[in-house]
Amino acid sequence: MKIRASNGSTKFYDITRGVLQGEILSPLLFALFISDLDKVLQNNECAPVSLGGSQSVNMLMFADDIVTLAGSKQSLQHKINCLSKYCESNELEINLSKTKDIVFRKGGKLCKSHKWYLSDKSIEIVKNNTYLGIVFSSSGVFYDAMLDRSSKAKRAVGNVVQLGARASMYSWAGRCKIFDTICKNSLLYGAPIWAVKYLDYLELSQTALASS
Repeated sequence: MKIRASNGSTKFYDITRGVLQGEILSPLLFALFISDLDKVLQNNECAPVSLGGSQSVNMLMFADDIVTLAGSKQSLQHKINCLSKYCESNELEINLSKTKDIVFRKGGKLCKSHKWYLSDKSIEIVKNNTYLGIVFSSSGVFYDAMLDRSSKAKRAVGNVVQLGARASMYSWAGRCKIFDTICKNSLLYGAPIWAVKYLDYLELSQTALASS
């Protein structure tokens, strides 16, 4: 590659290690690099979690985010150990500060024995966590996800109102079109997952626009 500057370009030079920051091939190359991870878990007798029917998985992967699923405390710790060894052998590092545990349950306090470790360091247990823009809660209910999307939509409505005021836009049809363009995406992101029980809350953003 070469670098273009205001006074010309540098000579060509080879990149022999890593990729440039922001390189569009980076996600693909990383996916190819860890493509054998699921096979490693299977070979180490990690028990997959059933998704219903014949579908079962050990983990979910998106870019460099990995969600490890397990049906028991022992199974999860075994998978964490296998993942840790895999990363060590491939010179990868797990960011412990971004690594969280969620125990999905109907209610009640966790047992003191419910702890998991990554290389002898305790992993933080949280009640909710955001994955791909959706808030998942330990209760398995998406109330927090609804609050998060509603909050983002409320801010978007505020932006629509301000934009309309600056542009002296008094047309209701015009404001509705801007609402559909700006607010809908914020409000309805992931709606098939979380919105079924909270349809009434979806109307609050429209009400906020109508009353502004």
